[in-house]
Amino acid sequence: WVDGFVEIYFQHMKGRPVFDKEEKRLELLHKLNTIPGIAIPPEKVSSRPNFTLSILNDDAALQKFMEVFDWYWAEQKSITGIE
Repeated sequence: WVDGFVEIYFQHMKGRPVFDKEEKRLELLHKLNTIPGIAIPPEKVSSRPNFTLSILNDDAALQKFMEVFDWYWAEQKSITGIE
């Protein structure tokens, strides 16, 4: 989408290995919440929460976001072998 928001698709992760477990989705949520400006409540771990894209204008926030999703892909790869 191009509406100025980043959506995290926790709802779709529920049906895939690794993040089908709520504990792993919560771990991802907590990692995202370490980024200044992001505050996703735990009850959103099974839905599609979002935050404004402008949060990632800050270089440090963007770097942290990329690190979180590097971790996400490493977790996926470790179980599924998918790259």
